[in-house]
Amino acid sequence: MKIPNFVIENQVGNSEVKDSKNSRVKLSHDRVKQIVTARVPGSNVSDVKEFRGEGDSFKGKLVHGGVTYDFEIDAYTGRAIKWSSNK
Repeated sequence: MKIPNFVIENQVGNSEVKDSKNSRVKLSHDRVKQIVTARVPGSNVSDVKEFRGEGDSFKGKLVHGGVTYDFEIDAYTGRAIKWSSNK
């Protein structure tokens, strides 16, 4: 029987993917959206207009108050790899 390379864990409504090879925990889509909106006062998850997971990061756009923010967030640490705006 083949053992999967990852397991899905549910924690308070959020899914996290744990890589069984190195025990790193990938953040859920919902958690990353919370991290992004926390950087822009007054924004919420409905302001996230584009969002995609790509390997070890999440990329997307948040539009709030007439300003577009482009971001790339590390999928494991939640740190911003790229953050820019059109202000």
